[in-house]
Amino acid sequence: MTNSKLTPGSSLDPIYGRPEFARDIPRGTFPEESMEGETAYTLINDELGRDIAPKMNMASFLNTTMDTWGKNLVIDSLGKNFIDHEEYPQTNVLANRICWMIGEWYGTEFSSDDTPDLWKSGMYGSVTIGSSEAVMLALVAHRERWKIRNAGSSYRNPNDRPFFLTSTHVHTCWDKFGRYYDVGQLYVPMKEGHWKMTGSDVAEVINKPMKDSVYWPQIKEWCKYPDSYDPGTRTVGDLIMVVGCVVGTTYGGLSDEVEEIGLEIDKWQEKHPSESIPIHVDAASGGFILPFTNETASQPVKFNFSDVPNVQSINVSIHKFGNTYPGCGLVVFRNGSYVPRDLIYDISYLGGSFTDFTVNFSRGSAVILAAYYNLIRMGKSGYRKIIANCMANATELITRDEAFKDNDSQLKILHIHAPAHNPL
Repeated sequence: MTNSKLTPGSSLDPIYGRPEFARDIPRGTFPEESMEGETAYTLINDELGRDIAPKMNMASFLNTTMDTWGKNLVIDSLGKNFIDHEEYPQTNVLANRICWMIGEWYGTEFSSDDTPDLWKSGMYGSVTIGSSEAVMLALVAHRERWKIRNAGSSYRNPNDRPFFLTSTHVHTCWDKFGRYYDVGQLYVPMKEGHWKMTGSDVAEVINKPMKDSVYWPQIKEWCKYPDSYDPGTRTVGDLIMVVGCVVGTTYGGLSDEVEEIGLEIDKWQEKHPSESIPIHVDAASGGFILPFTNETASQPVKFNFSDVPNVQSINVSIHKFGNTYPGCGLVVFRNGSYVPRDLIYDISYLGGSFTDFTVNFSRGSAVILAAYYNLIRMGKSGYRKIIANCMANATELITRDEAFKDNDSQLKILHIHAPAHNPL
């Protein structure tokens, strides 16, 4: 194709007879001239033909479609900047209702001073871009509480730094958080026949004296302890700001033993009454499944605030089994006081005053409103039917497909996770 400068084509010309289709599509240089909207649309749409249809994508675990009324609501809301609560106050109210509904579902403890529309006493949660932002918000809160709890403690070493403890099957956002927010990372390794984190896994880590732990070289380097420092009987648990549990792992659908992990933390805290190790539950995939499969499971997976006292925060991806278009997740907390006040911003330069607890600032409102639409349009009964079909299809796939019975370890993982063996 030629790169010579040509005048823009006319809307009267056949679309593929226009000069823009005889030269390269703009790539690295901001073009000087305009072109017809139909021309730009066709150029881009033709190039996107290299992508697969979203419904054929089974690798990202995201929802790809909504009904007509949901789509209409999305289109109607595309121009709304969610962060501008002064101009779009009711959009913020609906976001609060989403957090309240999911929080109530998971057992959040609400103050009698608050309502689903208006929170006066604290921060119960935030609607986010997805679970990655939700996880990071939760971990920011846990890190800050760890710092506050340990500030000025004579028991502490000045070089102590916080770590999170989780397993190697967590989402990459955990590693991102550690790198971006300067937090140490301890991972329980997964291996053949051991694809979920158990209570004994966590107990082995947090109860181990630092100097006897396999993590000691990593801890010593991260905290920059001098060679002369002897931690004595101090345990690894002293440095754990949060234990991260996953319900509905990416690799096979298993869930970490949240309840058993909580019991082991209780035992550790009995020996360290001035210390506290909270649990964050990453329910990106399982958060919209387990509440329904637990209803009929012989061994329900306990993971929420009502089930496990140590759980202080939970994230869920609404754009997965919440059936909203990509770009919507949320984090909820046990109560409105868990997020330290210093992390909640008072925003006043958009024409009014409001509080904010997000990593992002400006963002669209469309998928947030779509999430609220789904919750009230489908209700629990609608979601229950969808999840029942998903589980029935998963069972059929595993039962009929001989590929799941071969010796490849990843397929073996999927094979043993049929609903008869695991609620997710």
